[in-house]
Amino acid sequence: MAIARALVTQPKLLVLDEPTEGIQPNVITQIGEIIRSLVEEKGMTILLVEQYVDFVRKFAHSFPGDESRSFRCQREYFRTR
Repeated sequence: MAIARALVTQPKLLVLDEPTEGIQPNVITQIGEIIRSLVEEKGMTILLVEQYVDFVRKFAHSFPGDESRSFRCQREYFRTR
């Protein structure tokens, strides 16, 4: 619901903080698909703050940090936190 309210203002930048927290797995996939369509179809920039790394890797265009590091290293880094 919070995402829908934010979209009413037609922002150029949308900041999402843990959008998958407490959400059923099938709804998480739908959220990811909506995020992807907002970027691809509406040209929106989305800053995604998320602990669920697999979700970020599946739906984000880029991943912060040292791009020369492999994803496996990044996953291990987050797993130990």
